[in-house]
Amino acid sequence: MDLAGVVTALVDAETVPQRVLTERSKEATETSISAYGTLKGKVSDLNTNLTSLEASSGRLPFSDSSKVFISVIDETKASDFIADVTVSQLAAGQVQSFDLNTALSSGATASTPLIASNATGTLTITASAWDDGDSSTTDSKTVTINSTNNTVEGLKNALNDLSGIGAEIIDTGSGVKLLIKSETGTQNALTITTSNNLRTFRSDATRSDGTFTTSFNESAVATETGMTNFGVDISGDVLTITGDTAGDAGDLTFTLTGTAGTALAITVTVDADDTRIDLAGKIKTAIDSALGASDNLTATTTAAAGQLATGDGSGNDANNLAAVASTVTFSDKTEGNNTAVIETRKAADATLTIDGVTVTRSSNVIEDLYPGHQIVLTGTTAHNSDGEPTESFSVGSANTNSAAKTRFQDFLTHINDLKKHLNEVTEKGILGGEGGALAGDTAAQTILRRLSSFTTQPIAGYDTDTDNNDKPIYLAEMGIRTMIDGSLELYDEDRFDAALAENPNVLDPIFNTKFSSSSSAFSMSGFDWDPPDVGSYNFAYTDNSSGGTATLNGVAMSLSIKNTISTFQSAATDTSDPTYGIQITVLDRSGTTANVRYGVSLLDSIKAYADDLLGFANAVDNKLTLADREVELQADITEADATLAEIEAKVTELTDRYNSQFAAMEAAVTGFNATGEYMETLFDSWNNQK
Repeated sequence: MDLAGVVTALVDAETVPQRVLTERSKEATETSISAYGTLKGKVSDLNTNLTSLEASSGRLPFSDSSKVFISVIDETKASDFIADVTVSQLAAGQVQSFDLNTALSSGATASTPLIASNATGTLTITASAWDDGDSSTTDSKTVTINSTNNTVEGLKNALNDLSGIGAEIIDTGSGVKLLIKSETGTQNALTITTSNNLRTFRSDATRSDGTFTTSFNESAVATETGMTNFGVDISGDVLTITGDTAGDAGDLTFTLTGTAGTALAITVTVDADDTRIDLAGKIKTAIDSALGASDNLTATTTAAAGQLATGDGSGNDANNLAAVASTVTFSDKTEGNNTAVIETRKAADATLTIDGVTVTRSSNVIEDLYPGHQIVLTGTTAHNSDGEPTESFSVGSANTNSAAKTRFQDFLTHINDLKKHLNEVTEKGILGGEGGALAGDTAAQTILRRLSSFTTQPIAGYDTDTDNNDKPIYLAEMGIRTMIDGSLELYDEDRFDAALAENPNVLDPIFNTKFSSSSSAFSMSGFDWDPPDVGSYNFAYTDNSSGGTATLNGVAMSLSIKNTISTFQSAATDTSDPTYGIQITVLDRSGTTANVRYGVSLLDSIKAYADDLLGFANAVDNKLTLADREVELQADITEADATLAEIEAKVTELTDRYNSQFAAMEAAVTGFNATGEYMETLFDSWNNQK
């Protein structure tokens, strides 16, 4: 008897059905995992294609010249235009060059301390562009120089840490220069002042009192023999004559420099009986006399204090004195070490004409000339000797039907591609046909249903009906229909063309998430990271001398004013409130009411869903992700492997048990056979004895 075959048959009868079911389930799960990997790639393709489509535009900007580039940066704000343009000047940033040739002589370098290690100073920089009209904000930037950064290199690094300022050190071959640069535009021209104790851009030469200033450049206390009773000290814009008693005879010579660059040599004769008050008066007279021939500048002095304060009597800031006593000598004795400060490039605004109207901007990148467009200036147009332009060119932007239609059809194609794939993998085998890899997979079917719902549900936040309520938009209104297989088709191109011709922004609900207003008198905005609920809101405004009052859906809003512009903020403080974060800016104070809206485009809605599907597994937001489903399927594989391992263990256990049982049975049969043979022999013996 084939006991091994019997054991195998018995074990198979108990384990093969379960093994087959488990292996089939595992194989199906592995197929599903592979199918989800493919699906993830399809969803990723959709996401990539929608991102590219979002960056594209149905609007075509154009320029006839390489000197002006134009692009669309916000299609929600862009509209058609064409203009004749000339460019007479490009915007430029100011460059100030600090000549360190002398300052770094005698072995000094860019790492030589500017001030004593135990001293500190401040460098204050101002630009008119930093004045935002708000008295509560700072309109200047300050660098504090101390022992940690009191070198030219340290100052350069500190300046570069400030926004709106650039600094660099260059070696000219004959010395070192420190360049300080501003952003483009005249409003960004920099004014730099320093405090005492900051020996800015100087050599090791120091005054006896240890103080330093940039207002008068360099000066040393006069110590010439024969005039020991007098000294010259400088602080801010004040030159002070020191000494209390009469001095000796001699000459005091120095130069006076205005911002226009005119240098005037001043010589004052000092008599033996002059006091410091007398000397201050003589200096004043000499300066007034010299300046009378130079832009009518005047200087004032407080004679009682023996001080000379430089200033512009005409009130013209452009003529203020930049330096007094840049070299101070008594009897031809020269002390001090001066640094040349040169404005190597003046700050300038871009100047252009648009259809004959002169326009200026502080930057060559202009984003506030035509809403939704960026214009980049790269060169100037030709002009004659009188400054009149001899050439011009056209720039513009147009929303063309063909480009818009192509973009829209591309959008439908990307959606249809994913829906087609989902239809194939979730298809059930009917009439003996083979089903898709994800047939019966509820997660895949949920994704297909969700994707289909996007294209059939209304899109809110883009229009208002006659009752001032939100008017939803449907794809069917644009000539779109859903086919039997779920795909989308632009079946009525005439209807689409007519809708686009009537309203160039008709595709905004498809492509452009936007804030909008039914009135040009008001502009709506909100938080990008926490926008309001999609829909329309009723805004009412009442003007008054204090900036006005306003309500949103009947609830009072809070007012803020900046540069005379009124902006109203929603009173909602709870992020779950539909109006949370809404801001309305008053552009025309004659306006009274508007419907302000926030709409999320169909493209952004589908793209956000694709982002969710491509997210990480086990996210706390409980959103379905493909990774979650892959984790679930992998868990099924693990469970199937465990079941198969249990079946293998059961096979071993059953085989051992049946072999043991049959071995015992065989031993018993063998014993029975032996007993039978004995009995047969005994009976034969008994028979033979008869």
